[in-house]
This record gives sequence, C-alpha cells and structure tokens, in this order.
Amino acid sequence: MTAKILYVEDNDDNVYMLTSRLRRRGYDVVVAPDGEQGVALALSEGPNLILMDLGLPGLSGWDAAGRLKSAAETRDIPIIALSAHAMAGDREQALAAGCDDYDTKPVDLPRLLDKIERQLRRDAGSRRPAMDPKILVVDDNEDNRYTLVRRLRREGYPNVVVAENGRRALDVIETDNIDLVLLDIMMPEMNGYDVLERIKAHPSWREIPVIMISAIEDIDSVVRCIALGAEDYLPKPFNPVLLKARVGSSLEKKRLRDSEALYLKRLETEKRRGDELLHAILPPSAVAELREHNEVKPRRHENVTVLFADIVGFTRYCDQTPAEKVVAELRALVDRYEDIVAAQGMEKIKTIGDAFLATASLLQPLEDGVLAAARCGQAMIAAAQSIEPRWLVRVGIHCGSVVAGIMGRRQYLFDLWGDTVNTAARITAGAEGGTILMSGAAWSQVRGRCTGQSRGLIELKGKGALELFVCSRIEG
Repeated sequence: MTAKILYVEDNDDNVYMLTSRLRRRGYDVVVAPDGEQGVALALSEGPNLILMDLGLPGLSGWDAAGRLKSAAETRDIPIIALSAHAMAGDREQALAAGCDDYDTKPVDLPRLLDKIERQLRRDAGSRRPAMDPKILVVDDNEDNRYTLVRRLRREGYPNVVVAENGRRALDVIETDNIDLVLLDIMMPEMNGYDVLERIKAHPSWREIPVIMISAIEDIDSVVRCIALGAEDYLPKPFNPVLLKARVGSSLEKKRLRDSEALYLKRLETEKRRGDELLHAILPPSAVAELREHNEVKPRRHENVTVLFADIVGFTRYCDQTPAEKVVAELRALVDRYEDIVAAQGMEKIKTIGDAFLATASLLQPLEDGVLAAARCGQAMIAAAQSIEPRWLVRVGIHCGSVVAGIMGRRQYLFDLWGDTVNTAARITAGAEGGTILMSGAAWSQVRGRCTGQSRGLIELKGKGALELFVCSRIEG
C-alpha cells in the first residue's frame, strides 16, 4: 500500500523540489500551502504522515501541529517539523508542540527519508486508531472480566485489555498506553484502594481516569474512592446504560484534559521561543523592562563607550563572491565577535552590513569601558585574521553620552543615537586596516595603560578636525 504524505509548505520552490523527489520514491504526496488548509486536508485525506513547515503564514506550523495533535481524528498521525531557521532548542520545542520528529531546511534527502520511514514503521507497528481508546479492566473474577469486556466492545470500545489482580494492573499501566481503568476494589494481594493510590501517586499515571467497580454499596467506600482520586464509581452487577454513560463521560473528560495540557504546553513553547527571539534582538535589561512595563522608555546615558568594527574592502568582496559564502563567512566572524564582546563585559547592539556596533557601560556598569573596548578591538582584529577569508578589520572607539531606545512596533530594534555614535562611526572610517583608532576623549582614559601615538588632527565629516590616536598595544 502506498503511503500518503501531506506536505504543508508555502514556498513553491520547496514544494516542487521535495514533492517530485518523494513521488519518484513511490509516495503519494498532497500539498497544503498554509496551516489552515493543512489541518483541513489532514482531516479529509487521512495521510500516513505530515511534513510541516514551521514558518507558515497565518496559522503557523506550531499552531497547526497543535490543532492536529489535539483532535481525536488526527492526533496519531506522525508529524515531522521542518524549519529553515534552526535555533538552539528548536528540535525540543517542536517535539514539545506535539511533533514526532524534526529536520532542517534545505532538506538533506537521505536523512529525511530515513526519518519518514522510521515514522511510517512506527505508525504501522505501534500506533492504534485515534478513535479507539485503550481501556484496562482489573478484576480477580474471570466472569466479571468477561462480562465487562463483552459489554465494552458491544458499546464500541474494541481495545480492551485485562488484568486479574492489582500487581498485574500496575505492570500493564507501566508498559502500555492506557486511557481508562475499570478497577475492582475487593481483590487478593493488592486491593483496589492500594492500586488507586499507586496510580494517583505516580507523576506519569495520575491523569489516567479510574472508575471503581464493586459489589460494596457502602457510601463510605464510595467516598474513600473519590477522595483517593477516582473519577467515578460503578456498582455490581453492571447496569449497561450506566456503564456506557460513565465510561463515555470519563473518556471525554480525559480527552479534554489532554487537549488542555497540550494547549498549555504549546503556550509554554511559544512563550519560550518568544523569549529566545526577544533576547536575540534586545539586551537583557531591555527585555526585563519590556516584560514589566510593556515598553522600554528611551533614556540618555552618560559616559558610554562606543565601538565600531568594520571590514576593509567588504563591498568589493561581497560583489565578487557567491552570496552563500559571504553570509556563512560573515556569520562565523560575527559569532566570534559576540563571544569576544561578552567576555569583556560589553554589549552587542547590532550589526549594520559588515559593521559591528558594541557598547560599554550602557546597560550595565563597567569600571573601565574604554580599556575593555580596546581589548575587544584587538581580539576582533586577530579573530578576523584567524579565519577565512582572513579579512582586514578596522576599529574605532569614542566615548560620551548617547540616547538609547527601541524602534519599531512589529519588529523591535534596540538602537543608539547621538553625536557620540556618529563620531565613533566616522573615526572607524578613518582608521587603517588592522588598527584601533580612538578619539582624544577615549585615549585620555587609557593613556599610560596602552601604547600608541597621535595621528594628529584628522578632518571628520560634520565634526571638523579632531586629534585621533592609534592604539597599538595594551599594557599588561
């Protein structure tokens, strides 16, 4: 039998490439361009497996997967999440959202095919139909077990397993996925009360509904069972109408609890992902203020050290080199920059093209910001020379007051403004490759701890002539 795969993807090129390759390997592929249609096709087509792009317009892949996993008709269809923007923890978040596996784009076909086959084997070998909850009947009396199993199957519950005593019941729950337990009270070895206590004390089992069954009609027994966590109570001999109503009610409540738990897990996953994205965009103190007040107030900050680093000849290199190579090499260098800045206690603000902007003493106090910036500049120049394509980097440093705040409503950007920022950028443009150039204000703070020399008065656009200093070596 040909396996049917539902591919939910909004990019036409990705759809064409992957569907043609999957069809050549014998799969029947249906395509949905967004999350809403993906959910609808999953219900109407009943695929054996779903490939779900996470970055969909409208209903995201995360939310579409959550809907599918919360619906009884589709919750057992395996979902492999696909993401072109792999971040740390993405796989764990995809699994927490209900997906069964995770892979990155661009697709590595052999790896993806292996995951598809693994999920399809699992689907064929171990998954049961979504509409067939598994019910465990626990009773030491064989006649009672037979009667209950027969009546449950007559009511449309074919997936029923039995246990003849309490210990065996716990073994079954340990190894199987049980949706409901019908538990007799009066049993040898371990009675129903003890079994119920063990189930409700176990963190992985406590949400399994348990209906107690007994010939004992003493109200104290009923109260004790409910107090221990039983969902309901059924007297013997069994009333078929009552049995059907209470089993159906208990399973429906479990389904709703499972859906709620999945929804809360998805919310937590989305919140964690949102936090990670905010921390990638904004400094930690800005994130904390945004959470507390729903805004970050713009402020003027005094005595801030501003560092710019840019690559000499980058525009020409960019025009003559394949885009993928440029981005990969620049990303590797920026990653190194971020580590260097963090090690010196400075804060990365942003990148502008090939330029990297960092500050000291802006959002957190730093005793000697200019010296930290000089050490960063020295390490950045060395880092650029240590990795391909061995770019020549120049660094400019200035200090003074800046205005800082957040721009944008849909896309946040933490930014700086003011004469100090403009001057630092122009100092950088005047530096030679492989050197650190400082303003007189910055140099005065490290004089005696750094070796360097004055370049004399340099004309800077909008500033006039300023004396600038080359920092050639940091003492100690």
